[in-house]
Amino acid sequence: MIHTDDLPVTVTKSTLGGRRQGHFWIYLDREGRHWYDFTESRKRDGPLQVLGDYRGYIQADRYNGLV
Repeated sequence: MIHTDDLPVTVTKSTLGGRRQGHFWIYLDREGRHWYDFTESRKRDGPLQVLGDYRGYIQADRYNGLV
């Protein structure tokens, strides 16, 4: 089983008020090993690169983008 979640972070912020956001992802397995990844979007391509061939359970919060 792997647990995962992302954290939105501000990557750049200009003096003119503009900003760009990215996402840090954490992955944790049952043995306590953890690793991090960074993506510029919340799209599935980041997690797919990390978990592409993984076969097993994944626990996440199932964020659907609706606030």
